[in-house]
Amino acid sequence: AGSRGAALGAYSAFLDLALGVTGPIAGYISSGFGYPAIFLAASLSVMLGFVIAFGLQRAANRQPAAV
Repeated sequence: AGSRGAALGAYSAFLDLALGVTGPIAGYISSGFGYPAIFLAASLSVMLGFVIAFGLQRAANRQPAAV
């Protein structure tokens, strides 16, 4: 139960961080490269997130289960 609380706390902290940083970064990108570049940057970050998530999942599946 303790790790569940830690996971929820980490999720909440990183969500707040992401929401606080996204606006200024998107504004900087749009001022320099236009609005389509924001969508390109967002799609690239989503793809990077999928790669990281699948890599972590594969690494977790390779480790033997703790008994």
